Amino acid sequence: MSGRIRYTEEFKLEAVAKRIGVSSKSFYDCVKQFGDTPDTSRENAAEIRRLKAELRRAIEERDLL
Repeated sequence: MSGRIRYTEEFKLEAVAKRIGVSSKSFYDCVKQFGDTPDTSRENAAEIRRLKAELRRAIEERDLL
């Protein structure tokens, strides 16, 4: 173990809700309506990595010409 504390996504969301002074239900409703869920964020990150690799490949091909 590295000695670091790993907080769950739920814990983090609860902490943010308390810090900005809204109820947990209101905060979760807003996250559901407007924000990405943690799973969606991972999917987006994977898509961004894929697109960056594709762009890098296209730039290399262009430069060869």
